[in-house]
Amino acid sequence: MNAMTHLDRLRSQFQMEPDRIDAIEQAMMGLVDRCVRVRSDRIVEQLPWATEIVPWYSHGRWLVDGSHRPSQSPHYVAADYFIQDAGSLLALALLAPKPEERICDLCAAPGGKASAILEAMKEGGFLIANEPIRSRIDLLDWSLSRTGIPRFAIANQDPEKLALRFPEFFDAILVDAPCSGQTLLGRGKRTENAFAESQILHSAARQRRILLSAVSMLRPGGRLIYSTCTFAVEENEAQMEWLQETFPSCWQPIEITGLEPWKSPLAAGCYRLWPDRDRCAGSFAAGLTLTSEIKVESQSACDQSIDMEGRDDRKRTKQKSRKSKQGVASSYDLDALAEWGSMQGLSTKRIGSDIGGLANDLEWAFSLEHLKLLTIASQSSSTLLPEHGLAMLSERYFQPHRSVEFEDTAVMRFARGEPIATVGQENGWSVARWRERPLGWFKQIGERTNNYYPKIGRIT
Repeated sequence: MNAMTHLDRLRSQFQMEPDRIDAIEQAMMGLVDRCVRVRSDRIVEQLPWATEIVPWYSHGRWLVDGSHRPSQSPHYVAADYFIQDAGSLLALALLAPKPEERICDLCAAPGGKASAILEAMKEGGFLIANEPIRSRIDLLDWSLSRTGIPRFAIANQDPEKLALRFPEFFDAILVDAPCSGQTLLGRGKRTENAFAESQILHSAARQRRILLSAVSMLRPGGRLIYSTCTFAVEENEAQMEWLQETFPSCWQPIEITGLEPWKSPLAAGCYRLWPDRDRCAGSFAAGLTLTSEIKVESQSACDQSIDMEGRDDRKRTKQKSRKSKQGVASSYDLDALAEWGSMQGLSTKRIGSDIGGLANDLEWAFSLEHLKLLTIASQSSSTLLPEHGLAMLSERYFQPHRSVEFEDTAVMRFARGEPIATVGQENGWSVARWRERPLGWFKQIGERTNNYYPKIGRIT
């Protein structure tokens, strides 16, 4: 099934006008409007370019002039906003995370939605951001550390295995599911094979396995939010109908006031964005509230789960050797931390060669094994070095002993990893700041200034 055949099938399913498919195809292959998500926990002065509000998510902003690059602004370096496709904001509108909630982002990388969840938590709540693909963990860690909110842990596990550890644990779970990715065709990230029936059915089967894991981690009364970046009904509305048929009388579709223009006519609680109408590549999101306790049968016969279990067995010896290195941060560690600044409301734990941090009220989470916390320091030979996540912490949790305000041009040089000049700066570690917001670490050594802005986040 090629793209046009599949789109024509969608025309029939959604009772579209015949010429609508041509408009969708044209929009798919064009450029989408640039968009940023401004932080919900900050009052940000006017952005450096004209914007329009994304109607389905009040913190989303389209750039009026698409020639601007939002990464080339001190606001971006200071994490005042995250660059995010407007279509991905639909799931956040449905999730509507609240302070004090325990939330799991089950397929979290690169971290745009997970960082929005953290911002909404403010002074309460706990996020577990899970990413099964190990190579994507560093990018997820970078996105979350930029928020300055130490209320998260990162997991790198198959969803089924994570479900065994956290039965009925979460108030809300976001499943941004791997899918056929049909909306990505115009960006060159997918081929027409995304519209092949075999690909659609393969993706749908994988999504159902992930959804079963998500369901078992959801407490009664909790919310399940499901999203994809594909058009196929089999991967979207049909999945929500399958859940309700599999666990009858256990679900209530989530209907959001203000999202009526994007409701799907095929199933309650489902919403769609179309590329020809909504200034994005297209998106699907749906929400269900779990109204009663359910029992999910184990899916351990699945080939992928067996593979994950096998890899864990091979690592057992290595994990045991690590255990001796884990524990409360030593007095040596705490002396080094005190040299950089004062911590308030932050608990620490040594995990291997790193020191992780969590808000004091989350100290119970230190007992959860095989989770990566906010890294505030790391060991290099015999020296303990401060990490970017420590510098970015809000003043509620960390106040550096030394900080230097940067001008706009110095901010961008700093974020490119270039040498920076500081006049009359005292030797030692300092946090670079812009308009009273932290940017990262630099170290003064005599006449030399070392720039410690992380390579993974450097601006090009």
